[in-house]
Amino acid sequence: MKYIVSDAYGKILGEGAGDEEEVFQILWKSKATPAAQICAWRLVLNRLSAKDKLLRVRVSIGITLCVLCNLGEENSSHLFFTYEVSRSLWNRYEGWLGV
Repeated sequence: MKYIVSDAYGKILGEGAGDEEEVFQILWKSKATPAAQICAWRLVLNRLSAKDKLLRVRVSIGITLCVLCNLGEENSSHLFFTYEVSRSLWNRYEGWLGV
């Protein structure tokens, strides 16, 4: 089995895409740097610190809009998948990887 971005995205959205253990086994065996692996691990578990997480722990942050685009709520899904620049990068990588 290979790692597919849409599986991670589905997992983040709670769609249960992909078996979690298989996704993590593939992630830890990948040739990515440890920092990238940990970031991806935290992303899949929805444990990255973004404004939505800060609000849940009652940290006063004011506006919850993304500081990069001011178009969406700043959360992991937006930062890694729906933010225009991120979406553009994923499209390039998918073409490069032949996905």
